[in-house]
Amino acid sequence: MKKALFATLTLSLLASTAFAQTANDKTDMKLPHQNKRYTVAWQPLFLFNNALRLDFETRIKDKPAWLQISPAIYLVRRKNRYRDPYGYVYDDYYRSLSGDHLRHMFGASLELSYKYFFTRKESFYLSGGGSYAHHDIHYDGYQWESYMEDGLQYLRRKHGEINQKINKLGLNALVGYQVPNSGYFLFDMFLGTGYRKSFRSNPDARAYDSDIIAYGYTGFTFITGIRFGVKF
Repeated sequence: MKKALFATLTLSLLASTAFAQTANDKTDMKLPHQNKRYTVAWQPLFLFNNALRLDFETRIKDKPAWLQISPAIYLVRRKNRYRDPYGYVYDDYYRSLSGDHLRHMFGASLELSYKYFFTRKESFYLSGGGSYAHHDIHYDGYQWESYMEDGLQYLRRKHGEINQKINKLGLNALVGYQVPNSGYFLFDMFLGTGYRKSFRSNPDARAYDSDIIAYGYTGFTFITGIRFGVKF
């Protein structure tokens, strides 16, 4: 009787161990889309702010963690003066999404982020990182100009093209959802918050800080967006 009981307990223990090992193997087994190691994506909402942004990601080892690097180019072509039918000359300009006027602008930015999926399907994720942006803006306006007359120095307002260079640092914290699938198509959406600090080269020129989407904004900001891309 004792031998039979011992044999039963031993078999039960071996069976439960084997079952637990099988369950662990299934849990550790990769889902098809987890074999992808790289992604390339595009954020279309940046077009509304005169920018083209791409996201490049690489998986960190075999973890549900990714390193993302995101360059962007900002461009507004030069706006020229024009003459109306009555002979008056006007300065043409572009109105940015924030409502600021500018004649032409070139900018570039670079963002580095760490993304971690906290679900096994790699759908919901947290992301955080930092960014740097530079904007070289030209616009028409008035500025003070010094001049000499009869040995004395005077100031006068002069209308012309003014240049403002803006360097901006940023920090981001996001939560997002990426559609899990075994194919090559990538789609995700995200939202979060961040902080921006801008530095101007010309303190007497326009600050371009009218709201949170302005090129020279300083302060906390709301972030949201969507991404389309491929994974491989």
